[in-house]
Amino acid sequence: MIREYDLFLSRRTCGLSTPRRFPTAMHVAAVTELTNELLPALEGLRAALEEKAKSFDRIIKIGRTHLQASQGEN
Repeated sequence: MIREYDLFLSRRTCGLSTPRRFPTAMHVAAVTELTNELLPALEGLRAALEEKAKSFDRIIKIGRTHLQASQGEN
């Protein structure tokens, strides 16, 4: 689960050295991108797949799959 992070710097964090600030900035950037880009895109994909599944809901599969044919099942 993604946690919300406080993006405001306190007095204590303003004094961080560069080696500690860079990973923090990357972490905040990653959470921001996940929240603003990836999660909405995944929600759109989920909705599209659900819609596609509904459109094929009434189709009944007949015949054998490629796996069944390769194994010689009847």
